Amino acid sequence: MDAKLIFIFIFIICAETGAQFFLQKQITSDKIHFLILGVMLYSLVGLGYYGILTYGKKLAIANSLFNAGSEIMVALLGFAIFGQKLSYIQILGLILVIVGINMLS
Repeated sequence: MDAKLIFIFIFIICAETGAQFFLQKQITSDKIHFLILGVMLYSLVGLGYYGILTYGKKLAIANSLFNAGSEIMVALLGFAIFGQKLSYIQILGLILVIVGINMLS
């Protein structure tokens, strides 16, 4: 994978993680700005994913890498920022996701 494609993957994973953060913050807020930010970031995810597909990556591989990266980042966000706990089986699942990413790339 070249640097441009890696950058796009990192961008959309960070955008989705940010969207999840703002949507979670919206749950406890009475203002709509967190919801708007979350939706805007999800729009950027779609544009970035489109860029990956037009770059020539196979749909199944691109989707798997993107989803795996997002799952890991969102789990870390939930743990580090929102204090959400992970069970041992969930941690094992994240480890398997990391192994799977290495097998795909």
